[in-house]
Amino acid sequence: MSLIHSVKNILIVEDNQGDIDLLKIAFEELGYHFNLHVERDGESAINYLLKISGGGDLDALPDLIFLDLNIPRYSGYEVLEAARNLIELKTIPVLIYSSSNSPGDIRASYEKGATAHIQKSIDFEGTLQKIKKILDGWDLKTTP
Repeated sequence: MSLIHSVKNILIVEDNQGDIDLLKIAFEELGYHFNLHVERDGESAINYLLKISGGGDLDALPDLIFLDLNIPRYSGYEVLEAARNLIELKTIPVLIYSSSNSPGDIRASYEKGATAHIQKSIDFEGTLQKIKKILDGWDLKTTP
């Protein structure tokens, strides 16, 4: 089963407007139509996750989270830990979408509960390929 069939809400936690726009354009270019919600720093992301997880509206929960590590106020790791500590969010795929390809960052991402660690591409075509591979052909539910 492709992830694309079960995703309708995506949360993007990213402070760089260029990266946000690139993800949005990639989704559109590939023909994916999701409800996108963007938080631009760790504190607002954690507050948003606390609000929607405590609200009882399961349709408002993200089905997938794109999370940058280097964001203001709280780091991506702190947002990831907060998400994993909320029962409603424990099984939601969290994709670390970062410019870092450091083995330490990758290891820490998985240790803290990330589903995948994806290095940002420097060009649009690379971003398209990565998004397509993730959403079209990879069943994240079977990934450790």
